[in-house]
Amino acid sequence: MTKNAAILKYCLMLFLGWRVALLFIAFFGLSVFPQIDPYTQKLSFADATTDYWFRWANWDGGHFRGIVEHCYLPEQTVFFPLYPLLMKVLTFIGLGANWSGLLISHVSAVVALFFLFKLTALDFPEKVAKRAVFALLIFPTSFLFSPLLFIWARFIRKVYFWP
Repeated sequence: MTKNAAILKYCLMLFLGWRVALLFIAFFGLSVFPQIDPYTQKLSFADATTDYWFRWANWDGGHFRGIVEHCYLPEQTVFFPLYPLLMKVLTFIGLGANWSGLLISHVSAVVALFFLFKLTALDFPEKVAKRAVFALLIFPTSFLFSPLLFIWARFIRKVYFWP
């Protein structure tokens, strides 16, 4: 196995463990704790109609999904078009907007972790690079980084690894 393949495998295993832990926490939280309906302001508990996967498309994810499904609307927040464009391409092959966004975010996160490892390994031992990747994933707000890591990974690749 080449060095890059070993690094990618390490980053992928950490990422998958991180994502499974987040899925468990989200499932547990949505199943046990009541939710407030934003329209009626009433508390309710999860039932058979609760869409657990929809919870990963909140905040800006809803805007991205709206751009993919309806293009840019006058009253909508404007985002750079690369992420919604890639999501739209994946919807043409049969994935829904939510699933295509999750796929792009997850693949981009693994790529970004790979380049973080490579960047850290330029100045520090491999042990420090592994700790840097691990520290990024266990940081409490790291679940917010997934959609943004795509842009960060492209920046690092362009600045540090391509002439």
